[in-house]
Amino acid sequence: MVHVAQLQRTPLSFNDEMAVEMLFAINVLRSQREVALMECIRYWNRDIATFAQAVADNCSGQAPSSPKYAVSIALLPADATLAVATMVQGFQLIPDSYNVALNSCEQGVNRPVSQHTCRSIRQFYWFQGNETGCGFTRCPSIANADPAFNIHDGYILACAFSVSAAQQFRPYPPRSLPHSVPCLTCLSSKDRCDPTTLHLCCDAVVGNLKIVGVGDEGAKKLECGQQPENLTNVFRFYNNVLRTNILSFDSIPNSFPADVNSHEGKYTILGPVGSVVPLGYTAGGCPFLEPIVHLYSNVLRQNLYLISKLEIEIRIQEGHINNGVVGYAVSGYAMCNATIAMYRFYNRFINAVQLSNYTDARLVFNGIPPGYESEGISFYLWEPVEGTK
Repeated sequence: MVHVAQLQRTPLSFNDEMAVEMLFAINVLRSQREVALMECIRYWNRDIATFAQAVADNCSGQAPSSPKYAVSIALLPADATLAVATMVQGFQLIPDSYNVALNSCEQGVNRPVSQHTCRSIRQFYWFQGNETGCGFTRCPSIANADPAFNIHDGYILACAFSVSAAQQFRPYPPRSLPHSVPCLTCLSSKDRCDPTTLHLCCDAVVGNLKIVGVGDEGAKKLECGQQPENLTNVFRFYNNVLRTNILSFDSIPNSFPADVNSHEGKYTILGPVGSVVPLGYTAGGCPFLEPIVHLYSNVLRQNLYLISKLEIEIRIQEGHINNGVVGYAVSGYAMCNATIAMYRFYNRFINAVQLSNYTDARLVFNGIPPGYESEGISFYLWEPVEGTK
């Protein structure tokens, strides 16, 4: 095995597929601030990305002075995996270093942090946004690394922006009323704000992303598929006796608990949690559909609903029973406009629970009830549809 310190600097520029993933990830992180005025960023600019790649290639935790574009820099350890979800973890960590109420980087969780990190925080989460582009480089050593993160070799992710933050001001308002109400206030140029925009102020749905750059005949729209029309709802039940999570599908009547009406108090109804493409239907405009497989363990008394073929195989080897396909969903955010995440949590006393961010996922993330650990997102589905039972 070759140690990273023995390697030369290795630029890892973004292709178009990675660009759309990074744009989605950036918007998701911005939406997690949950404040008014925060705007979406729908444009990936190749020229800005080229500049950001040059910044990353410097292998420095410090942005250049007087740069052509404003830059945010995140550091990742040498053992980080090369996936966008891992890359953006660097930007997920730094908000805890900034106290928006005090407008200070000296009172955050990860203190003390350098002023370079503080400027990166303010820039990445600056409420206004239009175009961005990012670069990614593996560095045998990182100069000017922020000691708060203890990363001196590994990867640098640099993202540059067409709109510069005013460093003397807060990048976004404090999370207190009325500012803690997303969509409360949007500028007239970006007055669309709803679940399709992640509750960011936007001029179109977040899934409508474009790649631009000098020399392009026009903006290149990233085709993410069309939202299926024939959607049916998914409901979540919790068996209070067996302490088991159940997903029931409107298109499959026998997926509902048979005794739900005859045993009062046995089940808690927690739904609908979203909608899926039912069995027997196709969606030609959405090429990303994957089957949702229902697995059950008699030993653990555990229901799992998965689309990952690898995990399905592993779970079956562990003793889960394959109960077949129950519908179709997608694996990525905003594919075919699917924006509802089906999260999976694990509690060693209750086993796995799957629930969506349309209902009660936020409560579990906040420790209500306690004892749950996140196991990631199983798949993405669509908002519940009207007119079903």
